[in-house]
Amino acid sequence: MSWQHHTLAARIRALEAEQQVLQAERERLTHDTTYVEGLVRSTFKVAKPGELVVPLDAERSGKSH
Repeated sequence: MSWQHHTLAARIRALEAEQQVLQAERERLTHDTTYVEGLVRSTFKVAKPGELVVPLDAERSGKSH
């Protein structure tokens, strides 16, 4: 029984740590507009009107070294 208790306690600690990370991410997504803008720009390759996007990743630009 103590092995099971130890295993469950470790799982609870891991889930609590994950919950803290997710709560911090939720808080940031809710209140940090600069962070959200950066996520949108990097994820969806969005540019502001008049901006020029220059791909720096060789794999994405079709060039290889």
